[in-house]
Amino acid sequence: LWVVNTGANSVSQFNATSGAAIATFEGYGLSSPSALAVSNRRLWVANAGNGSVTALDARTGGRIGTLRGPAMHFSDPVCEVASRTRLWVGNEATSSVTEIDTATGKAVRVLAGTAYGLDGPVAMTLADGMLWIANAHGNSVTEIELATGRPVGVLAGPRYGFAEPTGIASYRDRIWVTNLAADTVTEIVPAVPAPGPFGPGVRRV
Repeated sequence: LWVVNTGANSVSQFNATSGAAIATFEGYGLSSPSALAVSNRRLWVANAGNGSVTALDARTGGRIGTLRGPAMHFSDPVCEVASRTRLWVGNEATSSVTEIDTATGKAVRVLAGTAYGLDGPVAMTLADGMLWIANAHGNSVTEIELATGRPVGVLAGPRYGFAEPTGIASYRDRIWVTNLAADTVTEIVPAVPAPGPFGPGVRRV
C-alpha cells in the first residue's frame, strides 16, 4: 500500500495486510505529490508542485526516473489512473489529460479540446474500456474510449446532480461520483440505461 504525503513531499509504503509502516521515501524530485498509480511494476507519482511525474520501483521504492518537459504537457498534474500498459495523468491547470506508455515513459498523446469537455480534471477511473474523468470546475464527467482516445460524451446537467465532483470510482457496471459542494454521491450505470428518478441510468445517494 502506497500513500502520497502532499505537505511533506514524500511517499509512504505500508504493509497491505497489517497496516504496518514499511518506509517513507523523500527527495526523488517529489514536489506536492498529489496522486499515484501502479503500472508495469512501477509506481507513478504525480507532482503538482513542479509539473512532473516520478517513477519508482513498486517493490523497493527505488527511483527509476522523472517524466517532465514540453512533450508531456504536464500542468498541475493532480490525478492519475493506469492500466497494464498505459498511464493517464490529469492536468487541472490546462484541462487536459496526458497518456503515457508505461514501458517507455513516452507520451502517447494529449487529450484536450472542446470535444472532450475537460474542465479542471481532478479524478479518473477506468471501466469497460473507457476512461471516466471528473471535472471539478465544469460540474461534469467526461467519457473517453481507451483504445483510440476518442471522446464518447460529456455527462452534465441537473439530472446528474454534479456539484464540484472531486472523486470518481468504478466497480463492475457502476460509476460513482462524489460531489464535494453538495455532500452527495451520483451513481451512474453507463451500459444499462435503467429508468431512475433522475433519468436513465442515474441515481443520487
